[in-house]
Amino acid sequence: MPRVFKDTCHLRAAVEDGRLEAWYAPGFGRIRFERYSSDSRLFSDEIDSIASE
Repeated sequence: MPRVFKDTCHLRAAVEDGRLEAWYAPGFGRIRFERYSSDSRLFSDEIDSIASE
């Protein structure tokens, strides 16, 4: 089951021929990032795990 983060911020920005999308969660920083060209996703990155310190 996917983890749900409280107070997540979703940012979308137009760049060159596509867009960037990023999701941030307080205390965790960027939790997901996607880069698109037109409507095709070129790159996606998200956190794999959360470790307690």
